[in-house]
Amino acid sequence: MFNDLTAQFQARTSAPSPAWFLLGISTYSPRVTKVQKYLHTFLNEVIKGKQASKERPEKEKDLMDRLLSNDVNGVRRFTESEVIGQTIGFFLAGHHTTFTSATFVILELSRNHAVQMKLKQEISSVTSKLGSPTFETLSEYKYLDSVIREAQRLHSVASTVMRQALTSIEHNGGTIFPKTLIVVNMGGMHRCSKHWEDPNQFKPERWNHPIPPHTFLPFGDGPHSCIGKKLGLIELKMVLISLLSQFSVEIVEGQEINFVTHLTYGLTGLKVRLIPDHPCEE
Repeated sequence: MFNDLTAQFQARTSAPSPAWFLLGISTYSPRVTKVQKYLHTFLNEVIKGKQASKERPEKEKDLMDRLLSNDVNGVRRFTESEVIGQTIGFFLAGHHTTFTSATFVILELSRNHAVQMKLKQEISSVTSKLGSPTFETLSEYKYLDSVIREAQRLHSVASTVMRQALTSIEHNGGTIFPKTLIVVNMGGMHRCSKHWEDPNQFKPERWNHPIPPHTFLPFGDGPHSCIGKKLGLIELKMVLISLLSQFSVEIVEGQEINFVTHLTYGLTGLKVRLIPDHPCEE
């Protein structure tokens, strides 16, 4: 069911909303309601189990433990319905966009052979020294961080974000009044020549130096930033380390790659070859 939830989310982000009914992914379609019913039943059982169990130490609490906890006045922070919604959102935010980001990283590595070789060398060096990657050792892959950030800058999966002004703001000779909805074009900001040298070029080395604050926001910023940021980055790094420790990637020439934007920004039609680092001898 979780796989079908992800498939429905991907289908919705790649098709305009009027087509959802024809594709069987509208809000009240049998396929969608079936997944909703299963997830709500499953997560309600998880909530009941946590509420009946002994409270965990602070360091051992997971996302749902924190969502179910009380505030300083002993009042529940969220209703059970809100906890279920946040948990599903966390799952989707940490998976769908991660796969899209991984695709963009693979695209750029297949286009930039020298970068790919340098990254593979780092992966080989760190894993030889520290063994298979773990949560504790992921921070040792410095160049991998730079490659991921540069791919996220050049290809902003969440290309826009909407915020509401809380107070009156003077900007460029005009006034933005309270409660005005503001669309932040993060995709444009990430390619702005005012902040980035050669903004349309894939250059991971640019991350060796500090960048101007608030010019790189792939996950948004502030209290409403992406809930799946940490999970997504962990998954992304583990997938890339596992792949590049065994294969090199090579783009298939002559193909047509289509970049699409709906709820998120992505691409279709990418074909690459996986070249084994140690092919089996016949």
